[in-house]
Formats: sequence, C-alpha cells, structure tokens
Amino acid sequence: MHRDEETFTQQESLPARSAAVFTALTDPKVQMAWTNAKASGQARVGSKFTMFNGFIAGRYLDLLQGRRILEEWRTRGWPKGSPPSIVEITLEEKGEETTVIAVQSLIPSGCIEAIVREWHDRYWRPLRTYLEGISGS
Repeated sequence: MHRDEETFTQQESLPARSAAVFTALTDPKVQMAWTNAKASGQARVGSKFTMFNGFIAGRYLDLLQGRRILEEWRTRGWPKGSPPSIVEITLEEKGEETTVIAVQSLIPSGCIEAIVREWHDRYWRPLRTYLEGISGS
C-alpha cells in the first residue's frame, strides 16, 4: 500500500439474518429497493457491478454466501488514475441480527472522510430501514 492511500473499518448490527443482508448487498434488484438508485450486476466472482446510478463501479473478487463479500470498486469522484479500493464485508449471524464488519482499503488520499460518511448515510442507514421493513421490526 502506498503512503497516500487510506483504510477504515466499520462495524454495524443489522436486523436480519446474514443471508438477507448478503442478498441486499449483492442483488441489484434488492439494492435498488433500499438505495432508490439504479444498480446492475450479478453476485458472481469476477462479475462487474454498479450502484447508485453508476457512481460506484466495481467487480466481485470473492463471495461466500451469507458470510463474506470481497470486491474492488471506485467512485466517479476519485482522482483520475486512482486504483480501485478493496472492500471486504464479513457477516456474522447472531440470532435474528447480523454483525457486519466492512474494511475498505486503498482509498485515495483525501477521500476517506467522505467515504466513511457515505457508508453511514448511503449504506447502513437505508439498509437498516429496509431490513426493518421486510422483517416487520
């Protein structure tokens, strides 16, 4: 890793079983339901995907159903020539909830604060609301 690239880790507890969280994070039809934005792709290793009307574009590097998502992606807002970041999402089911740990590395210098905020505002908050709605919580 270069000096000018950054990494962060976030942990969230979501009100659903790990299979539902995995699907919500990898199935474009479900992604569109909780993001209110276009998404594309297939949950298959090597498959490309987009989210948030193409603002995020990436590729799945590894998938373990209900347990792990490893992907590379970048946003349209990153400096030209920046390599894609690496995102590893692990899911641990705890009863009716799932603990999600997201680690994102290779974030271009100066972009980490916006990325951390976007994960909270665009991923965790709306995903939690969606999952609460489908589970009846």
